[in-house]
Amino acid sequence: MKRKSLRKVIVAIGAVFLLYAASYCVLSVNGHYQPFLFGLVQVPDGTAIMAPKGGGYRWSPKMLFSNDGSPRFLAYIYTPLYVLDFRLWHTDDLVHSGDYRVKDYFDHETLSYLDYQPE
Repeated sequence: MKRKSLRKVIVAIGAVFLLYAASYCVLSVNGHYQPFLFGLVQVPDGTAIMAPKGGGYRWSPKMLFSNDGSPRFLAYIYTPLYVLDFRLWHTDDLVHSGDYRVKDYFDHETLSYLDYQPE
């Protein structure tokens, strides 16, 4: 391969990676923390509801996870950057720092039935 064409390939690969990382950053900036472990829980009136079951909260970049925490297609594409993100920047201990949005899918009355205490 000629030196000039090798340089073009390297520049193209670098540009693709930068676009990949920049697009993830846009999704992450617009993200929130959300409960990530759900299950059926019976409330005192006898009905069963889907509710957080002690799994805590996990960072959820925009469009990567559904409301129940299951991954969407984009989550698989951005997995390497997502893992770095929630291990290095959006760690679980920042959930209640007040710096980030926390999305709860249940009203406080329902959560009080469950004796659910956010971590």
